[in-house]
Amino acid sequence: MKPNYLLFLILFFVILFRNVFVNVINNLESFFFNDKKILTIQILNNRVSELEKEYNALLDFKNNININFNYTLSNVYMNNYSYDKLFINGDNYKVGDEVITTEGLIGIIKSVYLNYSEVSYIYDTKIPVRINDIEGKIVSKDNDNNLIIKELTNYNNIEINDKVYSIYNTYLGKVIKIDKGDVDTKVTVKTVNTKNINYVGVIHR
Repeated sequence: MKPNYLLFLILFFVILFRNVFVNVINNLESFFFNDKKILTIQILNNRVSELEKEYNALLDFKNNININFNYTLSNVYMNNYSYDKLFINGDNYKVGDEVITTEGLIGIIKSVYLNYSEVSYIYDTKIPVRINDIEGKIVSKDNDNNLIIKELTNYNNIEINDKVYSIYNTYLGKVIKIDKGDVDTKVTVKTVNTKNINYVGVIHR
């Protein structure tokens, strides 16, 4: 009889306080559900904020590019500083296309793969350049990744801070040092920033 009495007592309290029990269960369910819902909303809001920042950065980048040629905007796929390699998204480029930031020329397309492309930094390109009306060629770099220009057609009219362009008239840096030798003269050029790049423009000609 005692177990039946105990069961009856429990049933009595459940019936008596059923509204309390229902409210407690509903509150617990609501708490866990809302907590999960709030977390999901926060994750979505953070993602939206990231996309807005990315869009605004890309929009600023596009607005700051001032060139008169057809170009494609792309984001950096991978930047491997250890091996001086830069990979960008997209494969609709040609080997030799110039790659620029809002500051100027940083490299050229070296290889095109499926869905992405490899960029050679400007100091590894060996491309011809122009300083005023004087032509030269990138031959190497120093320890600070400054360009070393040689094979100059005339060095007498070159001065410190002269601007340096590619043969397509794309700005890539300025002269910071001139070493006049008996046989050969070399010019050191400080390039535009090539670090922490998120977006580039690839010029099509």
